[in-house]
Amino acid sequence: MATDIRTKIAEAMEEMSRTRHPDKISVQDLVNACGVSRQTFYYYFEDINAVMDLIFERGLRRALRKCSRAQTAAQAIVLYIEDFLDFHERINRGLNGPKRVNHERFIIHSARNFVQELLRRYPASVRLSVRDTQFLVEFFAAGIANLIIWHGTEPMRDLPYLSEEIAALLRARLGPEQPPDSNV
Repeated sequence: MATDIRTKIAEAMEEMSRTRHPDKISVQDLVNACGVSRQTFYYYFEDINAVMDLIFERGLRRALRKCSRAQTAAQAIVLYIEDFLDFHERINRGLNGPKRVNHERFIIHSARNFVQELLRRYPASVRLSVRDTQFLVEFFAAGIANLIIWHGTEPMRDLPYLSEEIAALLRARLGPEQPPDSNV
């Protein structure tokens, strides 16, 4: 029941954000659309940003499922960024609003989780310290998030090239890519 209400509210927020700026959607709009009370909303969510967190988390899980079919890190990067860019209008509305920092934070958090998953899926042939791994995750997450933020308003014709370059930088630091099936 709890996940049903959380899902219902998140889906209502997603639907409304297709036509309205996310910053213009109020708690009252969501409770009216879902037929729940404000008290119920606040039982499940701290605020609208918590709903956005859930939406981005769901989007990340969806993107990771798509990326799991990729045979190389470059293919996974293309799929991940394409998944975000499918929602470029909503991303653009969020990034042009007063809560831009929140939207950037969501994108960077998602990119960080993606890079961590990428490193698990395509293990390095070189052992890295925890500190080096953390730096690598932050560096590549910032780069991928930057591509999404700055190119979120237009199709990226050079995405395959950029993804291959990111993967090449990863290989330069981590050694050759191990096939995904070999880490089972």
